Amino acid sequence: MGKHINISTNPVHHYMIAVLFIFLFLCAAFRPIGLDFDSVEYLNAIESFYNGVYTIKEPGFIFLAYCSEVIFSSSTRIVLILYAFISLLIKFYCISKYSVDKFLSFVIYICVFFILHDLTQIRAGLAAAFFLWALPDLINNDKRKYLVKVFFASLFHFSAILLFPLVFLSKQKWRASIYISLPLLSLLLVVLVGDLKDILIVFFNHFPDFISSKAVSYITRVDVDGQFSDVNVFSKISLSTWGFYLVYGYACSRLRSFSDADNLFLKLFGIMLTIYYLFSSVPVLSARCFELLSVSFIYSLPLLAKKFRPSLYLKCIIILWSILYLYIVNIKLINFEVL
Repeated sequence: MGKHINISTNPVHHYMIAVLFIFLFLCAAFRPIGLDFDSVEYLNAIESFYNGVYTIKEPGFIFLAYCSEVIFSSSTRIVLILYAFISLLIKFYCISKYSVDKFLSFVIYICVFFILHDLTQIRAGLAAAFFLWALPDLINNDKRKYLVKVFFASLFHFSAILLFPLVFLSKQKWRASIYISLPLLSLLLVVLVGDLKDILIVFFNHFPDFISSKAVSYITRVDVDGQFSDVNVFSKISLSTWGFYLVYGYACSRLRSFSDADNLFLKLFGIMLTIYYLFSSVPVLSARCFELLSVSFIYSLPLLAKKFRPSLYLKCIIILWSILYLYIVNIKLINFEVL
């Protein structure tokens, strides 16, 4: 992982990856409007942009909408095509180049992230693609390249701002006393205190206005119109994340081997769970941040499977988990009535 480049020279593998890319691209780019529950909102936002009204203000969205207006005669479909092509191209490139097990990474991506990020939350999906591309730079301590890619991620979704502080993660070995205690203490705080919205508003008010205004708007919407009013801190995804986290930490400790990639991914497990709990009073913020950081699973779970011999058993568990996640969570994001 990181500086290691893992590109297959087998032409059959290249052909299969190309076919998979084309299939997923066609599904994402030419899906019927309304198949996912966000595409109608995007269509309205693009048409509003053509009329001079900016309902979505991320620079990346504005740029792509502008390109569709100027170059393609105001074709709303072009925006969806551009999002799908750029996001899938980056993700396929990253998996092909950096994953220690491309097959397992593609299974995780397709089952866990494709419907969520490339059919539904396409702005967050493109930001996640840039984060996936930036992770090897963070592992290799190439902070300049990491920050450049994260900057592009932030142009496409507000939540990517939380990726900037990750550049300060030390190269020191992951310590369970810190990175397991943090999410546990956060969970305890939520259980004992409950609603943390007022604390979060005070916290975000210390940030620059373009950050605080967006975050506070998420928080106030919970009370104003009841959006995303519930989050389960003991959800299946959080508990399964804990399971992978503890197994990963155990495997590295048992082998007494912590690579730079291991240290980063273990720290990300702890950070994403901590954020998930602390922001749980504002589920949309909690979910967006957790989902963005969890794209690291595409790299980390195959790396985890490699630490066991034979690795087939853990690979099967990860594949089964991915399929269950697709069935239990992501299929619900599809509106089959439009088909």
